[in-house]
Amino acid sequence: MADCSDAIGIEIDAKGNGKRFVLKDQEFPVKTNMDMVPDVVKQLAQRDTGFLERFAKERGFVRYYCSKNKEDLFPEEQPARRYAQLTSGYWVAKYSDQARIDPILKRASKAAGLQFDVDLKVHYG
Repeated sequence: MADCSDAIGIEIDAKGNGKRFVLKDQEFPVKTNMDMVPDVVKQLAQRDTGFLERFAKERGFVRYYCSKNKEDLFPEEQPARRYAQLTSGYWVAKYSDQARIDPILKRASKAAGLQFDVDLKVHYG
């Protein structure tokens, strides 16, 4: 199969990882699925100073996705790899499964006043 990374404007690493997100027409590479939520949240927070406060109010069935208190993210203690601390002091939950990541990013998009799959597009490679 021919390498078409140049044709579509993304860089694919040696493992063939095309993981990335596109926020308002700007591309951001992502190393792993576990980095997707934290990386998107960091970019949204840089663009909008009130974003983290709004996103921290978003809640799933039993937990929050972003909080100043790490214990709000999971009902029981998790390994350190399941959390990312942002420079703002907020914590973000990390997931590897696309089925969990997409609904979280939809809520993040809403909190940022954006449309998921329009203003924020996610590519899992």
